[in-house]
Amino acid sequence: MISGQEQGLTSGDKALDALARFEDKEDLESLKSILWFCLHSDWIVREHALTLLQQKSLSFSLFAGRSLLYDPAPLVREGAILCLVQKKTHLHTRLIYGMLTDVNWTVRCEAAMCLAEMPVTYSLESIVAVYLAEEDEFVRRDLAYLIGKTKSTARANTLRELLNTEQEPIARVGLLATLHKLGEKDVLDPMLEYYNHEDRMLHRNLTNTFWDLNFTVKEKRHIVSTVSQTSLHLSVLADYRKLIDFWKLKPQVAK
Repeated sequence: MISGQEQGLTSGDKALDALARFEDKEDLESLKSILWFCLHSDWIVREHALTLLQQKSLSFSLFAGRSLLYDPAPLVREGAILCLVQKKTHLHTRLIYGMLTDVNWTVRCEAAMCLAEMPVTYSLESIVAVYLAEEDEFVRRDLAYLIGKTKSTARANTLRELLNTEQEPIARVGLLATLHKLGEKDVLDPMLEYYNHEDRMLHRNLTNTFWDLNFTVKEKRHIVSTVSQTSLHLSVLADYRKLIDFWKLKPQVAK
């Protein structure tokens, strides 16, 4: 076992080398050693130690996640959220919900995405208030999914109201996709319109979103016939073709 004193004297690079010795070990003493690295002064070491614990031990990673949830480094806070989401309790839901107001937008995104996998302990009104206060469109995109997860009968109308005032394409895709998940089929064409925008990030976001939606065969055919592959950014084209190929294979697999 490596002592806390030894770790305090090592540089970040040396600490990462020392951590690497535990990558194939899962005994108790090794887990304790990895946990010590969560106290290292270098955030990269703390983040790597969190990742290792997440892969090796639920109990150790939950302890580390709760301890590092408010770490100064955004990537460490994101890693802490990923540790907590492994155990879907109401306590962890509340802890992650609190990260929706983190100062860093990538942490807020991670919190919103992970909350989509957790028990719903928030109301429609509370999550809409977070949405309206959020400045980043990527976070608003993920918050839209949380609105759809509430049990409120007003969620579809609320999403449409937000759609009427939302100006940013990425966030609008989130609202439209959530409406589709709720069975609102008139939102497909408005989503497809965004393939006509010359925005690589928007094309990628829309394609990734389509992987997560449950389209009917008719809708899939409509997408294929509507989207011009020549209009897609080259960096997105391969992913779009994988999606289309996946849709074509599904009926064959079912047989």
